[in-house]
Amino acid sequence: MEKTIVAITMILTGLNTGLENSHAEQPNMNTIPQFVITEGPSLPRGRGGHAAAILDGHVFVTGGTDWSSDHTTKSWLCDSVILIDNFWQTAPPLPHPVAYGMFAGDNTGIYLAGGSDDANKLSSVYHLDNCKKGSSWRDLPSLPVAVASGSAALLNGKLYIACGWAYPDTITDQMWSLDIADPNAKWMICQNLSGPKRAFPAMIACGKFLYLFGGMSPDTNNNSLGVMKDAYQYNPDKDSWLRLKDLPCPGYAWSGSSIDENHIILAGKADGKIHKDIYLIDVRDMTAKKIGETTIQTTTAPLIRVSHDEFWLIAGEPDSNKNRTNRITCIKLQ
Repeated sequence: MEKTIVAITMILTGLNTGLENSHAEQPNMNTIPQFVITEGPSLPRGRGGHAAAILDGHVFVTGGTDWSSDHTTKSWLCDSVILIDNFWQTAPPLPHPVAYGMFAGDNTGIYLAGGSDDANKLSSVYHLDNCKKGSSWRDLPSLPVAVASGSAALLNGKLYIACGWAYPDTITDQMWSLDIADPNAKWMICQNLSGPKRAFPAMIACGKFLYLFGGMSPDTNNNSLGVMKDAYQYNPDKDSWLRLKDLPCPGYAWSGSSIDENHIILAGKADGKIHKDIYLIDVRDMTAKKIGETTIQTTTAPLIRVSHDEFWLIAGEPDSNKNRTNRITCIKLQ
């Protein structure tokens, strides 16, 4: 992330955030899992603050930001690419540039909410369900407020959006949900997060609950990023939050994916620096184990489940010097 962004203007990320709730058969986690870390097929260009999901059975990437090679021009992207037969192909572009939006994907497609187009925070929400010829993004009901740099997840047919920077420039602890199966649905207000307001948390659907980790709440008065390591569980049946044991270290802008009903992978952490660490979290007691390191240190990078036993951390921001990486880390469960 650029230093100006790290300071507070951080113009917004979605992370997701990382936000896969796969319906694939789950691996047996009765024994301690082992992982193999390799490098995947690089994107055609570097990008950060982008969204990703599995679409039509293929890895799909859209939006984000990039910089010119001389670091003088920042681009806010609306293009999309999809990996077919190990070759990145052009996919349906967004209606306009979107970076640092909140996104999630499942077998109904990819959902992208809010974010920024450089000039403005956004309230728009889009859905893409396939990449067939002639397909395009569909408008969904706009968010109640323009917000970016929060996180999103899909659980039980609902899209949840939590936290972030809301218009004009205030950090929020709010959460909303939208029933994606109901064409007449409107955004519903959920219980606010029962912790400090924040941007750049990771929110992941795992089992019957949502889990929200870390984030940041900058304080320009004391030149602090306000990086957090707290963790929370959201129960959608009770519309309530439960404070959990803290993460082993503070972090923001990392993303995650569930492995089964009790385990989550977290990667892509920033805390003022950007790290390679990959963690496995057992949400039953919040024990954490470092399981490896990413190919390159990166943040604002989506972590998605690409198959039954494989997860990809895609591109992102490797430093605060106006760089973007196109490299992909593959995390495979053995």
